[in-house]
Amino acid sequence: MRDLFRQNNCRQIHQGRNAATAENLHVTRKRLVQLKQRHVTELCNKKGHYSSVCRSSKVREVQVADEACHFLGSVHHFGEIDTTWTAVLYVDGNQVKFKLDTGAVVSVVGERFADGRPLQSCDKLLKVPGDTPLQVWGVFQAKLSYKDTEMWETLHDIQGQHQPLLSASACL
Repeated sequence: MRDLFRQNNCRQIHQGRNAATAENLHVTRKRLVQLKQRHVTELCNKKGHYSSVCRSSKVREVQVADEACHFLGSVHHFGEIDTTWTAVLYVDGNQVKFKLDTGAVVSVVGERFADGRPLQSCDKLLKVPGDTPLQVWGVFQAKLSYKDTEMWETLHDIQGQHQPLLSASACL
C-alpha cells in the first residue's frame, strides 16, 4: 500500500506545475552541494565546510619559552638592615654571608669568591630588572655547608656582584 502511495505522490509532483518546482528544487540542492564542495573556509582554509561550524582555531601568536634566560633581582633598603633573609654558609670551607633569594633560579657570587677557581662557560642568560643582561664570567661547582647540611651548588660568577645570592633550590 505504501509503495502505491509513493508512486502516486511522485507522479503528482512531477506533473504540471509541481514538476517545475521539483526540478528547480533538485537543481538548487545540487548547486548548493557543488558550492559547498568548492567553498574554502576563511578560518582554516579547508574545503567543504563553513566557518560557523569549523572547529579549527587560528593560532594568533606562538610564544617560545626561553628557558636559558633567568631573572635576578634585589631591592636595596638603606638604613636598617634586615638580617632575617640572610644566612652564613661555608663555601668550600670559607665563611660567606648569603642573601636568601627565594625568587632566584640560580645562585650568584661576585668575582672575589671565584678567585683561583677554574671557571666553566655559562650557557644561560641572566637578567636583572629592566631586562638588562648581566656579565657572567663563568660558573663553578662549590660545596655549601650550613649547620649539619652539605650540598653541591653551581655558583655563577657575576661582574660587579657585591652580595652573594642563594637560589630558591639551594634555600630548601
